[in-house]
Amino acid sequence: KKEADKFGSKRNPFPPQCLVKVCGENEPDTAKFLRYYVPLIGVECQYEEICISRDLDTREFNTTTADPRNIQESVAAPPRSEMNIDGLRRCINEVFDRNIADLHQLFQNSLTAIANEMLQVDLISQDVHNEPTVDNIIKEFKAGMLFISEKEKIEEHCIKFLSVLYKMQGPFVLAADKIKDDLIKEVNKKLPGVQFKLDIIL
Repeated sequence: KKEADKFGSKRNPFPPQCLVKVCGENEPDTAKFLRYYVPLIGVECQYEEICISRDLDTREFNTTTADPRNIQESVAAPPRSEMNIDGLRRCINEVFDRNIADLHQLFQNSLTAIANEMLQVDLISQDVHNEPTVDNIIKEFKAGMLFISEKEKIEEHCIKFLSVLYKMQGPFVLAADKIKDDLIKEVNKKLPGVQFKLDIIL
């Protein structure tokens, strides 16, 4: 952060950079393409992880003399069109984890009705519907996302959940509004540039 604060001054025209080098043996069974997300710990910035996306390079590289400004090809950022689905799932899970205590309090007198609505839109299984609990409803909602690999489908999954809350009316509408806002803010914060749309027709 100290180096980042200096950026833009006359003596610091280049942004601070950090070389990430991943080494591997050039063997016949070595993967020819690497795509790996690396979490950033102790770094104060808007990104919490970087993506190493690189073809296998057999050239020798001298880390002691290289200038980071000349080796941008060694670490490639993910294409703008590429979606970090795992990161999107984590954003959604974190929002529900933060709101789980309030959902417990809100759902306690309406579990049967909520379970009926959730079952109709295929958010929960018949077993959870038969003996509903708040934790199991949320758990199956999260588990459903594991089988979705497209942003639009995940948006639809969240819209189904929010639509059930809106249908319940009363304080459930306030809960739906808050969770919707939290989801959009969380995605904007953790995944800059991702347009997470939760357009709900009531």
